[in-house]
Amino acid sequence: MKKILMMLFFVCLLFAKNEDLIKILEYGNIDKAKQIIDNVKDEDLKNLYTGIYYMYIGDYVTAEEYMLKVSSDVNKISPSELFFREYILFLSKTISEYKKYESEHFEVYLKDRDIILAESILEILEQIHKYYAEKFSFYPEKVRVEVYNTKKEFAIASTLGEEIVEKTGVVGICKFNRIMIISPECLPLGYRWCDTLAHEYIHFLLNRITEFKYPLYLHEGTARYFDTLYRSSIPLCFTVGNLNLLLEARKKDELIPFEEMKGSLVYLQSQQQVELAFAELSTFVEYLINTFGEEKFIEFVKNYKSYDKEEVLYKKI
Repeated sequence: MKKILMMLFFVCLLFAKNEDLIKILEYGNIDKAKQIIDNVKDEDLKNLYTGIYYMYIGDYVTAEEYMLKVSSDVNKISPSELFFREYILFLSKTISEYKKYESEHFEVYLKDRDIILAESILEILEQIHKYYAEKFSFYPEKVRVEVYNTKKEFAIASTLGEEIVEKTGVVGICKFNRIMIISPECLPLGYRWCDTLAHEYIHFLLNRITEFKYPLYLHEGTARYFDTLYRSSIPLCFTVGNLNLLLEARKKDELIPFEEMKGSLVYLQSQQQVELAFAELSTFVEYLINTFGEEKFIEFVKNYKSYDKEEVLYKKI
């Protein structure tokens, strides 16, 4: 298991052979992804990509069946690909212990004491969907949500690893065509899991709308700015604590450059740095909206997929 966690940090290496396939799966063009896989000639790679395809559509049992067909010959399959197979085997075994609960737009997987959340979580998710789908004029297919009831399971499923989860305090992620959060019971005082679901749902929408082209700094800034608006008329991300953090960093010349946020905020040095990054990015989005208007900003989001250089889009919008 330790080796799996270590290799999952480098899971992107798997996609070097077919980067387009993963991008297409991430923004939900399942039919196009299937066409790409059908044209793969090598049997092991075809089984591997088919297993990944079924993982993306939430059929972990079938994904496992294809992964078990993949050769263990390191001359044919790279170590990162072999460890990705282990990841899918982990998912299949783990989620088999969870129960599925459904509403019109969501399917949620819960286990043990978290089952008590089933009715509440579906109700809040439908509220979230109604607000943000209308806000961005985009209505996705049914969304899969997994609520992991241990930090260890979440650390592996998210591919972040236990060290990163502990260091940064991350409690949710949108990845592999699904939303994953940690059970509120895993933290001594719980956390604002409803807002976390909203935050990750916005990421889900942004991946779809921009065809996985939206950069990390805008992803996080947009999600943080909007993630409480389903329940509030104004964004609630600008707390006194966050604004003081931003002010102190400015005074000490310790603001985090956007360049350092290209990978993921969870890889920053500490939880305080993560909070500072969110404060910077949400303030940037607030500036854009206050200066040009929310309607223009959403137009900017919708047009992002059509531009290779964001500077051109900034000028055009």
